[in-house]
Amino acid sequence: MGTNYYLKTNICPHCRRGDDRKHIGKSSGGWHFALHVEPENGINDLSDWQDLFSKSDCHIVDECDKVIPVCEMLRIITERASMRSGRQWSTSQYDDNHAEPGLNGLIRHKIEDRHCISHGAGTWDCIVGEFS
Repeated sequence: MGTNYYLKTNICPHCRRGDDRKHIGKSSGGWHFALHVEPENGINDLSDWQDLFSKSDCHIVDECDKVIPVCEMLRIITERASMRSGRQWSTSQYDDNHAEPGLNGLIRHKIEDRHCISHGAGTWDCIVGEFS
């Protein structure tokens, strides 16, 4: 189980409603953050998302539509660690999940052409395509 995060854009300055949503990514316990990248739209890594976060006509929400401050979203992405010390999977578990050991006791996505295209500089992986 995890939590999806979205960037709501075209926010009305009066009523604060915004109907356009862009998927930022997914936080799943024990895993690196799955950062949704869209190379075709110039979103290749966290720095590109940070540029979007700084715009005045948008805000971040979770899948329950709770507003998440930018500093909290960055913490969720960059300050991840496993709650289980020394979590170990077998080789077949990593293979079955297209995964490998990550930072801070986390599991990370294995770089593959079809899904994970790169590992971020910290506790996030850059994922293309639709996922939730």
